[in-house]
Amino acid sequence: MKQIEATILGQSYMLACPPDGEALLLEAVGIVDREMSNIRDAGKVKARERI
Repeated sequence: MKQIEATILGQSYMLACPPDGEALLLEAVGIVDREMSNIRDAGKVKARERI
């Protein structure tokens, strides 16, 4: 397994993925970060733990 560092809402996470899955995982992390940022910016929920 390969270890990559991903950042979601400014918080870093170490994630494991198969060697050929890094690009797909990083794409998914980007989508999650964007959607969580949209929720936070809309003012509905401010605490990262609640999003």
